[in-house]
Amino acid sequence: MAVRLSWESYVCDARPHYPLLISAKRYWNSSAGVNTLPDAEALTLICTHGAGHHKELWEPTIEYLFEVDARQAKLGGHPQQRRIKEIWSIDSPNHGDAAVLNAAELRFGY
Repeated sequence: MAVRLSWESYVCDARPHYPLLISAKRYWNSSAGVNTLPDAEALTLICTHGAGHHKELWEPTIEYLFEVDARQAKLGGHPQQRRIKEIWSIDSPNHGDAAVLNAAELRFGY
């Protein structure tokens, strides 16, 4: 089942308590209206990555998870199955978009 994956990019700035910016992407299945899923039990998943990668590494897996979620919802699902509301993918502060944002700070040993 095809889903229409939508996303928004965010930059988290916790300075001065933390010196580096963090980039993240929030994904949802806009074809199913899941962005506004009213179910208080709906899940928010968080994806991080290993060294040498970036947050977009997760996009094929995120799309697959939303496809499985949509398929299960269409079939009626299990009574205790929770839907996926959104999935966040976060860059390590020295990888991907975050590395570009933190280039000056990363020169000093982070």
